Amino acid sequence: MEWKVVDTVISPSTGVSFSCIHSLKNLRLTLWYQADVYMPPGSIIIPFNKGVLIN
Repeated sequence: MEWKVVDTVISPSTGVSFSCIHSLKNLRLTLWYQADVYMPPGSIIIPFNKGVLIN
């Protein structure tokens, strides 16, 4: 299943990010994560068995 990033909010003081994503089946999720990777709106997320691909 492919997911598209709608919007991302980052807290610079903590490094925590929140990204709103949605799928082609109209499912919507909020990801809460701490990482060095910024997922801008329009990014595509594809989950695999051993991880995810962020394009």
